[in-house]
Amino acid sequence: MKKKVFISYAWGTKEHDDWVLNLSKRLMTDTVDVVLDKWSLKEGQDKIKFMEQMVKSDDVFRVIIVCDKKYSEKA
Repeated sequence: MKKKVFISYAWGTKEHDDWVLNLSKRLMTDTVDVVLDKWSLKEGQDKIKFMEQMVKSDDVFRVIIVCDKKYSEKA
C-alpha cells in the first residue's frame, strides 16, 4: 500500500514552485502518493478547507511543509 503525503508550501518564485513540483514528482517516482494543490485542488474549491481536510485525513500518512521566507512570513 502506498503512503500518502500532503505537501504544504507557500506559492512564491517560479524557482521555488518548480522545486516543490520536482520534489513531488520524485516522491511519486518512489511510490509515495502525493497530494499537491496544483494536482488536487479544484477550481473554485476553498483552499483553506482543502488544506484542513488534508491535515485531518486518515488517508494522509504525513504532512510535508516546505518553508521559505515567504511561508514563514505568512505563518
